Amino acid sequence: MNLINQLEAWGFSFQWWRGARGEYWAISQMLLLMTFVLIPIYPAFPRTNQPSILTGLTWGIAGLLGLMSLWFLLGGLKALGSNITPLPHPKDDGSFVNQGVYGIVRHPLYSSIIMGTSAYSCWQWSFSHGLAVVGLVLFFDIKARKEEAWLRDKFPDYDAYQGQVKKLISFIY
Repeated sequence: MNLINQLEAWGFSFQWWRGARGEYWAISQMLLLMTFVLIPIYPAFPRTNQPSILTGLTWGIAGLLGLMSLWFLLGGLKALGSNITPLPHPKDDGSFVNQGVYGIVRHPLYSSIIMGTSAYSCWQWSFSHGLAVVGLVLFFDIKARKEEAWLRDKFPDYDAYQGQVKKLISFIY
C-alpha cells in the first residue's frame, strides 16, 4: 500500500486545510513532537555534585514514566486495532472502543506521548523540555475536546463513558 492510499484509509482528505477530519491537528502534533526533539536541553539544576540518591530517584521516576508510556502506547494500539487513525475524527467504519487500556484512560495514545516526554524531561532534568511537556498537555487536552465532540456525535454511549473514565491521566484528569 502506498502512502497516498494509507492516508486515504486513515481518513485524510486532499483538502486537509479545511480540517473536516482534523488533519491540521495531526500535522500540528507532528510539528510539536519534532520541536520537542530539537529543542536544546537547559538543565533545571546543575548536575555536578548531585547526591547519588537524587540521581537514582529521578532516573527511577523517568524509568517508571517511560514504562507507563510504553504500556499505554502498546495497549492503545492493540485495543484500537483497525480503528487506528492519526486523525482525531473517528473512521467512518470505526467502532467504539472502551476496553483494555481504554477502560483506564480515554486517550491512551496521547497519555503515552505525555508520559514519554515527561520521562525524557525528568531524565535530563531539562527545564526547556519540561515547559514543552506543559505545552503538549495543553495541546492534547484541546485536541481531545475536539475529538470527543466527534465521538459523541458518532457513538451514543460516549457520554456515559466520559463520565466513567478520565481523559488523559488515570485517576487524576
